[in-house]
Amino acid sequence: MGDDFKLSDEYLLGINYYNSKQYSLADSSFKIVVKRDTNFLSGYYMRALSNNGLDNKMEKGLAKPFWESFITKAVADTIKNKTKLISGYEYLGTYYYNKNDKPQSKSYYQKI
Repeated sequence: MGDDFKLSDEYLLGINYYNSKQYSLADSSFKIVVKRDTNFLSGYYMRALSNNGLDNKMEKGLAKPFWESFITKAVADTIKNKTKLISGYEYLGTYYYNKNDKPQSKSYYQKI
């Protein structure tokens, strides 16, 4: 990646990969984004969504660590991040429900 290749370019590349359902490539782009800017919340969110796409039946839980990372950072401003937090809570609630961990599942659904 050249010096003139900006972080915003990498993010937009990831968005294009995501929109064309190339989730693995999208995740790779967003991984670069969050590595270079650990405060860029949308990078974490898009990593979670990309991994949702890679494991849309939640059989492997690929998106789980990315939703957890996103939520950890996003709770600093629950008003601004409300809709995206709800998506993360829904994912984790369903993930734990599918794993038969009803108390953990319930705790995420209650946050919604």
